[in-house]
Order: sequence, then C-alpha cells, then structure tokens
Amino acid sequence: MQLIRNRHEATNRLFSYLVNSIEKEQELVPYSFVTAADHYRNKPLPAGEMILSDYAAKRLQAKVNDTLRLTYFTSSDLKTLHTDTIELKVKEIVPLAELMADPTLSAEFPGLSDVERCTDWDSDLPIDMDLITDEDEAYWELYRNTPKAIISYTDIETGWSNSFGTATAIRITEPEPDLNDLTSSMFGLQLIHPREAGLTAARNGVDFSGLFLALGFLL
Repeated sequence: MQLIRNRHEATNRLFSYLVNSIEKEQELVPYSFVTAADHYRNKPLPAGEMILSDYAAKRLQAKVNDTLRLTYFTSSDLKTLHTDTIELKVKEIVPLAELMADPTLSAEFPGLSDVERCTDWDSDLPIDMDLITDEDEAYWELYRNTPKAIISYTDIETGWSNSFGTATAIRITEPEPDLNDLTSSMFGLQLIHPREAGLTAARNGVDFSGLFLALGFLL
C-alpha cells in the first residue's frame, strides 16, 4: 500500500466499514456502512469532518456543522473486540443517489452484502438484531450497503486497520499505472502452485533404499 502511494501521489485509499451506530444526541441510526477516503469528488477530506447522506441527515435531524458520533468495533488481533467512538462535524449533506451512483464506494462483504435482509446478516460480530427497525430493512432492500456517510481516512487509519489490511480499495488516477514492483507478499498473499509443488516433492523425496538394504543384511 505504501509503495503504491509513494509512486502514485494521487492515490485515494478507501475503507468500507460497518459501524455500530451514527448518533446525534438522542437520535440513532444503527449498523450503517460508512466509507473512509482520502478524497471525495477530487477534494481532500479534512480530518474531523464528514459528508452525510440526506437520508441519514433526515433520520438524525442533522444539519451542516452539527457534530455526530460514530461508534464501531475494532480488533487489531482479530480476537478481542473493542468499542471505539469518534465525533465528527458534518461538512456537507449530499443526496443519497450521489453515493449510490458509485457502487465501488462500498466493499462487498460475504455474509453481509449478499443477503436479502439485515436480520439475515451472518457475521462474527455481536450484532444486536433488536436495534434493527423496519426502516433499516426498507433501506437495505432499496440501497443495500450504500454508505450513509463519507469520512476522512486520516480519522480511522489506525483504528480500522487490522491484519487483513489497511484499506478495502485503492484508486489510482493514471490510466495505465506502473505496478511492476508490486508482489503478492506485499498484500499478505502467498501464491502456491500445487502441481509444481507435488512434482518437486516427488523428485526430491528421501531415498530409503539404502536403509532397507542395511536392514536386510542385519536380519
């Protein structure tokens, strides 16, 4: 990831995440997808600010310059969950249709993105299904995992990252980027060729013929 950013200064890191809640005082929208990014519409996203969908703004009765609270799970070792909270100021409210027009803003998560209802989510996270309302189900039916908010990648760079990676996507502006220096190991991937590995093992197996011959003489 860092190599890509060093070689392509205009890269845009995206991190799609399921947050536990978006809150304003007593108003709350549970279990929403939120996307963190370096830029949105070719403009940097300042730390401490957020772009909110008009749908979420209506539910929360929020307006520009209001402060909202995002609560989410983090786990650096993928074993122990912690609940973290961040407060962000609403910089802009945009139509939900604008966010929906870019389907790559949100990543596909097996067990979450590919089900028909919120209550069908299959996740290791301790999701409280009692918090999900009919309105949340209606949103999911129409818009699926379209993010309800866009926030700055700077605000979650260390909190959301784990052993699986530091982003769910990275965008590069160059039409033909030079990616020759990238290797699978940089992304934590190990490529294995089973057929070649099997042939190599067969050719380099231990020869036990000498041991059997010695045992024959001993007997």
